[in-house]
Amino acid sequence: MKALLYKDFVSGKSTYLLVLVTMVALLAYVTYHGVMIIIPFLFVFMPVILNSISFGNEVKSNFPKFAFITPISRKVYVASKYVLTTLFAALALISGIVHFYHEYKNWDLALMVGVVSFAVTIIFSSIQIPFILKFDDEKVGIAIVATNFIIFVLSRFLGRLVGGLVNLVQTVSQFHTYLIAGGICVITILILTLSQNIGVVITKGKEY
Repeated sequence: MKALLYKDFVSGKSTYLLVLVTMVALLAYVTYHGVMIIIPFLFVFMPVILNSISFGNEVKSNFPKFAFITPISRKVYVASKYVLTTLFAALALISGIVHFYHEYKNWDLALMVGVVSFAVTIIFSSIQIPFILKFDDEKVGIAIVATNFIIFVLSRFLGRLVGGLVNLVQTVSQFHTYLIAGGICVITILILTLSQNIGVVITKGKEY
């Protein structure tokens, strides 16, 4: 697992650095203009971008073909593709809770936004990764573009979702807020697990 993560970092470090600089610039911009509530949703799209970079580099180097003649199992290979997603989902959760509580002084709202940010980050990558794993070298570029387009379309509903959360939190009790947040987390973890299992099945049935 560590070797796979190190490989991803080394092969795309210049692009990762550019993405990091861009994100820092965006964070500075939204902080300066007092719109820090956008920060949790910046983390939502980072795994999608970095996954595209990682898979693009692997297609060029034909890495999976060589990886699977080593002790690296397909299960470990697939699991490594979700590490960055999990990391950014955790950052989205924490930043969502911190920033929305700071902005609205409402713990229930902050918790819901944090949990939704966590869930959306996981779900977007859980949609993207199996599709990219499914297609061969000639079609993986099309798969990346297609899944990113689907994710972009889905992201247009985020604003409405946040507005709906505000209304929801105002109408339900604190207990129900915790119950809803817990339910979202459970469903998200199930989606992540299902996505990983699908990815393993795809890689086991695919010739590299």
